[in-house]
Amino acid sequence: MMKKCFWLWLLMLPLLPLQADDFERAQRVLVQVRQGQGDSLVAQFHPAIREALPAEAVSQLWKQLEQERGALLRQGPWRAERRDTLLLEQCHLYFEKDSLTFSLLTDSCRYIVGFHFTPLLVPVEYAPEKVQAEVDYEERDTLVVNGRYRLPATICQPVRQRDSLWPVLVFVHDVGPVDRDGTLGPNKPFRETARRLAASGIASLRYDKRSFVYGARTNEWNGVTTYDTEVVDDALRALECAARLPGVDSLRVYVAGHSLGGMLAPRIAMLSRVPVAGLIALAGAARPLQELLQAQMRYMATVQGGTMAEADSLSNFLYTRMSEPYRAFAAAYNPVGTARGLRMPMLFLQGGHDYQVTRADFQLWQRGLEGREGVRFVWLEECDHLFRETPRMAVPEDYMQPGNVSDRVLRAIISFVGL
Repeated sequence: MMKKCFWLWLLMLPLLPLQADDFERAQRVLVQVRQGQGDSLVAQFHPAIREALPAEAVSQLWKQLEQERGALLRQGPWRAERRDTLLLEQCHLYFEKDSLTFSLLTDSCRYIVGFHFTPLLVPVEYAPEKVQAEVDYEERDTLVVNGRYRLPATICQPVRQRDSLWPVLVFVHDVGPVDRDGTLGPNKPFRETARRLAASGIASLRYDKRSFVYGARTNEWNGVTTYDTEVVDDALRALECAARLPGVDSLRVYVAGHSLGGMLAPRIAMLSRVPVAGLIALAGAARPLQELLQAQMRYMATVQGGTMAEADSLSNFLYTRMSEPYRAFAAAYNPVGTARGLRMPMLFLQGGHDYQVTRADFQLWQRGLEGREGVRFVWLEECDHLFRETPRMAVPEDYMQPGNVSDRVLRAIISFVGL
């Protein structure tokens, strides 16, 4: 019951850090949750969502939390993030048995779009013994510079010298303010992949996304936010930086994009002034943004007990809250068509337990690039969106658990690069 109707987490919407001085409204909502004021809370939700919310379930939510986790001991400070018209406010709650993060999402009219409690975990590194035993690498810091943007980055390269120069991968992020390691909960898939690839003689460059570094200033400086200003422009500069690295073969530079980064990998390769030796799409989305968002909300409805009508209403609501320039750019971009115009090797990897990007996207890539020389497709039935092997279809809470990138992903990349 606790999950039902409250997982309104916007995995498709990039949220930008915001300095918020007044959390009076968020604190009042949290107090109402604690006091079981279901009717008052439901009345504050957006009309498109309100009818689907059972006030009785909202009233019982805190009582269920205390039964499972014990009494609340203390509450941490609030923090806030903004994306266009949406505001996310969060605080940590420390109970007797464990800790949770309370998240409240509101729109520009101050309607509640959703709230949720998620586990608060102490960051856990990937099994250090395993990684250290398999990886021989060295890292150093650098910067990816794009005009006024200066993005901290990490070069990861093999320690052992070779007779030939190293090929190099440039990692490109998913949606949102993501750091250079691709951090999600305790998981750091970019960092882990980079270090393990270094053992096979493949260098890499990974960088902090501009929205991660500059927060709310990103929108001010971008003018308008589109796929290009969010992802593509900085990826192009990163490719140029990678091609100039000592010990790197400038003719063997690869773009490796995850999710949104995979969707945009063909555009990045097409626009690059540096020759791109090939592109790697890790769970690269291929469907239009609105369709992708609808599919995600429908999946969440199936695991939370909602209806398809409720999911469609919510996905439409969230989509229309994105800025018009962002939606227009997304609607105009055809990732499969762009890939068809390229003449380079391509590798598409997709996990069967990924609910964000699915077989529907994988099949669009396959059909659009069928018969093309040098194009490979790798289906990994047990892998989730982060390419960790899991026993079932993933749910959002799984991202808060640590895991390792599948060995099969590493082998596929190494084979594709041709080592």
